[in-house]
Amino acid sequence: GWGTSVDYLKYGAIRRRTLSNPNGSGLGGFSPYALSAAAGLGFPLTDSVMVGGAVRHTREALDGAVGSAFSADVGAQLLLSDDPLLRLGVTLQTAGPDARFGTAAEALPLNVRWSGALGFGMLGRPWVLLGDVNHDETGRMVVQGGATTPVNDVLALRVGYNGRNDAGLGITGGFGVEWGALSVDYAIAPYGALGMGHQLSLGWAFGRE
Repeated sequence: GWGTSVDYLKYGAIRRRTLSNPNGSGLGGFSPYALSAAAGLGFPLTDSVMVGGAVRHTREALDGAVGSAFSADVGAQLLLSDDPLLRLGVTLQTAGPDARFGTAAEALPLNVRWSGALGFGMLGRPWVLLGDVNHDETGRMVVQGGATTPVNDVLALRVGYNGRNDAGLGITGGFGVEWGALSVDYAIAPYGALGMGHQLSLGWAFGRE
């Protein structure tokens, strides 16, 4: 299979300010943005080994300064068992040359992710446990995980933990709905004094009956 993605983030108009002119009178403004486009391909090497990769171009602009970078992700997944389900995977993310901002250069945030999925039956229903460990360029290890179970053929419930959430406990919850080719996913995450975070996504699987 193959896939593409385009992510665009615009921060809106920001007024210029200086120490001598904190109100920004007469200084005008600017509109920073970030744009990222990627394309990837995955395929099976054998019945139990799958590999994939993606290339990405990222561009950021901040008040006249423009930076850009090319990067790549590569990964592999091993199917150890179908029943019970057991999968292991590893991914190398954001590998590439330094990002350039004019004459300045900065290394990309290289990340290694180890992950696994375990499916089993409990209390008369199927469950899937998922987890991964992120190892970034600073040497920090971040643990994330979750569990999901289907309520019926359409609805699935989920609970998770995000070790990157330093503002809250890291606990998340949500649900997923699949209706034919259409999927809807919702998640909520508390961020302590920053309030609640909500994420809603819509998906369409081409070719699915």
